[in-house]
Amino acid sequence: MRLHLIAVICLLLSGCANPYAKYYHDHTGGEDLTRSPQAILSPDKPAQIRGSDRSADDVRMLEDGFRLIGISSFNGPTAEIKQMLVQAEQVGASAVVTYPPRYIGTGVGVGGTRYTYHFFVSYWVKLKPPVLGAYFDDLSVELRQKTGSDKGVVVIAVVKNSPASSVDIRRGDVLRQIGEKEIIDKKTSEGITSQYAGKKVTVKLLRDGKEFLKDVTFNERM
Repeated sequence: MRLHLIAVICLLLSGCANPYAKYYHDHTGGEDLTRSPQAILSPDKPAQIRGSDRSADDVRMLEDGFRLIGISSFNGPTAEIKQMLVQAEQVGASAVVTYPPRYIGTGVGVGGTRYTYHFFVSYWVKLKPPVLGAYFDDLSVELRQKTGSDKGVVVIAVVKNSPASSVDIRRGDVLRQIGEKEIIDKKTSEGITSQYAGKKVTVKLLRDGKEFLKDVTFNERM
């Protein structure tokens, strides 16, 4: 109710629709992370973090224990910070990564010269300590050729102070097996990771063409 009231007041003050809400794109697959037992909800306003390189910033946020909720991406002459913060609160974000508006063009209309910019922000929620603490993606064609297999996942980020970081699992490693379970792809890896919560198991991975075995004690699911 409070968030709805804030949104209404903001819209009345700005005199127009909130572009951060209108052009919001969900990245949770429809999951409400604000209701997830893994999310750490805070009564404080979302932290604003200035970004510079989107790919590097995404990795840094994952490493710091955040998960992406969604993004706002649109073109226009202007956008207000208070509108961004309203949208951040509505989606339950703990932090917002912001980028300077990027100039994309100039036009002339009835009202005179119009400058258009591209606006982009990403919304993140802080999570409790993860079971493993590694984020995966499916193997690229190049990695499949390099490893000689279609099976496995590549590590794209490792959460700080997690079980994965404690045994030196690194970004770029290819995970092949957890315990007795062979890793086929990203989808199967998520379910397998959860099965070993609170247990000590051996993880098999590839790094620079060499196979490594790591004994990892997974966290309990919070």
